[in-house]
Amino acid sequence: MSSEQALEAISSRGKLGRASRYPGQLWQAPTFLLGLGIFLSVALTSPLRQAWSSGGLLEAVVELRHKLELGAERPEILVLEADNLATRSGQLPRRAAEINFLAGSAYYRLAQSLPPDQAGQYWPRVLQYLEEASALGISVADMPAQNYRLGVAILQQDKTSRRALDLISTSVEKGAERPADGYAYLIDAYLHMPKPRLDLALIASQKQLDLIDDRDVEAVSKARLLRVEILMRKELRPEALVELERISPKTSKAMRVKARLLQTELYEEDDLWTRAIPAWKELLPEAELVPGGKARILNALGLCYVQTDPRDDAQAIKAWQEALTLGGQDGQAAGLRLGALLLQQDPPEFKEALAAWREALAKVRIPSDYQNKRLDVERVRLMFEAACNRYLENHDYERTQEVAVIYKSVAAPGIAEERLAQAAESQARELKEKSKLLSDPAAKEKRKEANSQFQRAAVAYEQAAAVRNADAQPGPLWRSALCYLEAADYTQARNILERFIKLDLVKLKGDSLDRDENRLAEAWLYLAESREATGLKELAQEAYWKCIEFPNTPFAGRARYQLALAEIEKKNLENACDILKQNLSAQSAADSSATDAEAQEKSLYKLADVFWEMQKYDQACLYLEKAVKQYRANAQVLVYRDRLADGYLRLGKQDNAKLQAATGEDVRAYIRRTRNESLQRGHDVFQRLADDLEAKSKANPLTAVELDLLRKARFGAADTRFEQDDFSEALRRYQILQETYRAKAEGLIAFNRIWKCVPVMVGIPQQERLVHDAARAALQKAQADLKEMSADDPGFRGPGVWPKDVWLRHIEWVNSELNPTTPSPAPPQPSVK
Repeated sequence: MSSEQALEAISSRGKLGRASRYPGQLWQAPTFLLGLGIFLSVALTSPLRQAWSSGGLLEAVVELRHKLELGAERPEILVLEADNLATRSGQLPRRAAEINFLAGSAYYRLAQSLPPDQAGQYWPRVLQYLEEASALGISVADMPAQNYRLGVAILQQDKTSRRALDLISTSVEKGAERPADGYAYLIDAYLHMPKPRLDLALIASQKQLDLIDDRDVEAVSKARLLRVEILMRKELRPEALVELERISPKTSKAMRVKARLLQTELYEEDDLWTRAIPAWKELLPEAELVPGGKARILNALGLCYVQTDPRDDAQAIKAWQEALTLGGQDGQAAGLRLGALLLQQDPPEFKEALAAWREALAKVRIPSDYQNKRLDVERVRLMFEAACNRYLENHDYERTQEVAVIYKSVAAPGIAEERLAQAAESQARELKEKSKLLSDPAAKEKRKEANSQFQRAAVAYEQAAAVRNADAQPGPLWRSALCYLEAADYTQARNILERFIKLDLVKLKGDSLDRDENRLAEAWLYLAESREATGLKELAQEAYWKCIEFPNTPFAGRARYQLALAEIEKKNLENACDILKQNLSAQSAADSSATDAEAQEKSLYKLADVFWEMQKYDQACLYLEKAVKQYRANAQVLVYRDRLADGYLRLGKQDNAKLQAATGEDVRAYIRRTRNESLQRGHDVFQRLADDLEAKSKANPLTAVELDLLRKARFGAADTRFEQDDFSEALRRYQILQETYRAKAEGLIAFNRIWKCVPVMVGIPQQERLVHDAARAALQKAQADLKEMSADDPGFRGPGVWPKDVWLRHIEWVNSELNPTTPSPAPPQPSVK
């Protein structure tokens, strides 16, 4: 019978020992033993039959013990004999404990001789026989071996058994055939306890090493590796390294490779990169035994080279390039690290880096395809993020996009698309700024190029949002909408903004608010503007009103302003005033962070415009005064200063008319006082405007608009003096104006203003002479200027402006009035210019 057949016979048996002794089973073992061949046939003849006597049975017990002690018999045969003895142990009750001990020991020997996956079925029998022996009372001589073997059997069933540990630890020195193996059991048990007893395991490890014969190099190496494991778990890395260095070079390749791998692990954990390099190099000849092969070693070597001080990039590149060609996880990791390192060179080896990345990720299409234990996906993503950020910061948008395209295969959903979008958006904004420095048509072409990039960025942001979870979509959707707006694609901007607003949570990258009211208000505002730009005016109005629902944001003011413009367009000026006043009131009451200065500025000026259009000059002046003081940098501030002065002048004239109709001295005094205040304010504004423009003209030439404002300010300052009945001062100023604008239409107008002073200054001898002399001098200058001026002079063209022939008749009439000897023609109407 073969060993396998014997084991099958053993495995087919049921209960053992006394529990299995019933009549039907008494002859099973002898019958079964007939199949063992010649050897067992002899055993089943007369000598065995004589064993039924107590003497024969006792001899069988002695013989079994002898065989167990010699260890020459095969264990599978011994257990058959042991089972037969156990079934007859009742015939020798005084030796029953010994028989069970021997049976358990036979099964112990069998289990020890088999691989763990086969031995598992026999440990319960060891346990059953030895427990029976303990119950019956084992002899003192057998007690150490009994306890040791019982402890081992228990340990095979339960690695955390305290009883097993106690049995083995108290009997290992005398009960174990090889005490070193016993300490190995103890070490394993200590390490598998719920709370591992590392100190005890370390003591047991030293005991084990002390007991192993130094000539057994393999056993010593195995024990040292186990001790290294314990030391590493206790964070005693220096001691672990000492043990590893003691492992003999004569040990097997497998053991030596395992030791060197542990050494490299410890070196790298302690940043001992220089010491790790020779350890890895030593492994090159045995690369086939290293998990990951030669690529693993080269990948690790490259990592060591870049971590040394000074780093050796050339060696790292060489190692990683070779590892990349070998493939596998280590080859892939090496290729990815190679790409990152090539980008760090001076100058960066961009094409080679991207080639390494493409080769490393050739089989990766989506992030889930990337499965690499040597280099986790998060670290790979950091490499690509660093590269994208570097080129983006350096305004190298083309390379940013090239990196992002490769990055897409391992990036988290939407991230690579977002990097592509950021590159396009940054390039677009750069082009937009450059266009401001150019003149047409170059500026127009540059802006067109910028719009194309904005459009590209908007699409990429939209794609980024499409592959993200709902709570991560608002950020890229918002950027997409802004880029569509920049590209003047209002239809797409409107669609994206509507999607954005529908999302319940607004979480943008870098924002800390779960619900960002500012961003929602801004979105409603831009949605309104987009709808308006695409002809959806009614829907635009609805969006403006939705924006106002967030009153503590700076965007509510802009929305109100747009609603006011809509009312102005409908000629609902009173409604427009109410909205603009509400806007100013709300903005003033709001927190400074929620105040939109631009909306307040526009609202203030626009409210003044509306009151001006309604001819409510007192209200118009009130808001104009505030506007020009608060917002001096407004592009039209000079025009509004002129209007403010003109408004005060008009109020003064209105008061003059009231004064003519007023009765009662108190009323007249009040009107006269308000008139003088208005005219004085008008004069002051005109004069400051004129002074500022004159000062500005000394530094830079004035624009056509500024020159016109300067002329109006000078005449306005003189006119307000005239309206204040300060005729002498008015006359003086008109004389200066005529001299300033010689041979120009303005000079003729100044002459006409001087002539207006004549009738109001007569009757007072000193003034009458002064004004007549001034008028005659002015007349002579006007006559001379008119002769020099062509009939096609721009000053003679335009609505309400006298042509040259009318001026000729007017001067002839003034001449006749000042010199009564000539006939007096009918006077023409004076120019209002």
